[in-house]
Amino acid sequence: MRHAEQCAKVRVALPLDCSRFATYFAKRHVPPRNLREKSGLVLTEHLVRQVRPVVEAATRRTAMRRSEHATALVGAPTWLKLENQQYTGSFKVRGPLAVRALANDARPWVAASAGNHGLGVAYAMRGLGAPPRIFVPRSAPEVKRGAIARLGAEVTVVDSPSYDDAEAQARRWAREHRARFVSPFDDELIMAGNGGTLGLEVLEQLPELQSLLVPVGGGGLISGVGCVVRALKPSVRIVGVQSQATCAMHDSLQRGTALTRHQGPATLAEGLEGGVSARSFDYVKRWVDDVRLVPEAQIAAAMRWLWQQHDLRVEGSAAVGIAALLEGLRLPGPVCVLLTGCNVDENTWKRVLEAST
Repeated sequence: MRHAEQCAKVRVALPLDCSRFATYFAKRHVPPRNLREKSGLVLTEHLVRQVRPVVEAATRRTAMRRSEHATALVGAPTWLKLENQQYTGSFKVRGPLAVRALANDARPWVAASAGNHGLGVAYAMRGLGAPPRIFVPRSAPEVKRGAIARLGAEVTVVDSPSYDDAEAQARRWAREHRARFVSPFDDELIMAGNGGTLGLEVLEQLPELQSLLVPVGGGGLISGVGCVVRALKPSVRIVGVQSQATCAMHDSLQRGTALTRHQGPATLAEGLEGGVSARSFDYVKRWVDDVRLVPEAQIAAAMRWLWQQHDLRVEGSAAVGIAALLEGLRLPGPVCVLLTGCNVDENTWKRVLEAST
């Protein structure tokens, strides 16, 4: 079976029994109350280990695959971490599970998302109360919108291509309805769940790791990854990658201040759109060695390369690490490239593949 078919099944095959999921949260891995006060949380290895049992109970441990093709390209052993095969088709299911574990109120959830965070929120709240409301920009791929709705969430499409506009409307709705806004990146629990638990898996599966390539949007994933990698193996070189169209973190580092809003041109990496936060900017400055930019054409080439060489269908946001290697970036090995999602619209996918003919 080709991975395109496998990826489609990932998005709809949710083997978790939701009633058992609710019981799990209620009775088993609920940390002490003092750890449930979000305002006092700091992103640490300890916090990551606190949320990890809950995240592991509801996700799959995705494969670490050695890529002989990338190894030959880079000149160093190179591995692919296949979070594109995660439940919901993205790593972003991890963070909302961490938030769910530490939630101490019964408010309904609302989120803004380019797609994958919305899928994670919908999955985490499935069978656990009022359906969450997800605000998405009109640029969000239909494959993601439809999957969010099938998981029971209410989807509101904002009449703007900007993720930042979707977030502004979601935050306003949260205030008006006294709901809990669940950020896709500006939250230590999201960082610990999305990036921290994934970073622990990477180090366990590839203990000899020397370099790590991480897609960067708002900075939540790389903040969590950076937290545990710096704590456990500080010699690892951590490099973030963005598209030239979604360059908020790169430009923030260049200017020395967090760009909390950013609207670039249309991009294959829509999951990396939008600004960063002061919180994620500070963590990236502390733990990340570099943030690189790649052009749209190279992202498309990376998507094709992963399909042709490894039978892996990934979305543009997930392909930026490979795009950086195809662009000429060389790092000491072993190298690990995070492939973070597979949710790409069929029309976009066909367009990318046809561009090579």
